[in-house]
Amino acid sequence: YNDANWCNDEYDKLYDQQHVELDVVKRHAEIQKMLEIMYDEAPYAVLYKYDELQAIRSDRWENFVRQPEKTGPVLFTNTSPAYLELVPKGGGSGGGGNTGLLVGIGVAVVAIAGGGLWFRSRRKVSLDERE
Repeated sequence: YNDANWCNDEYDKLYDQQHVELDVVKRHAEIQKMLEIMYDEAPYAVLYKYDELQAIRSDRWENFVRQPEKTGPVLFTNTSPAYLELVPKGGGSGGGGNTGLLVGIGVAVVAIAGGGLWFRSRRKVSLDERE
């Protein structure tokens, strides 16, 4: 994840090297040097770290997209494919499909309440103001 858009030529060179290095000791040394560079330049101010746990209803949803591909989270990522590709399993709502009805009822309640308040405010006008 490089959402700080941080660039460093030496770090990038070491990254490419460690990516193909087969000797574990050499790779470890390259990664340690990369960490030192990142520490010295401080592109992030890390205040705390917490492990994220995500529980997902795979019986109701499909087409999960991880960012990065094999190890990343499914939701709350820096890109949108996770949300665009996620669909209800089998094209249905899985038994909890009253969302549209609830939204419709909510909109109706707000519209009626707003209309009632408008009507009430119009009735408070005195007879003198009407003439």
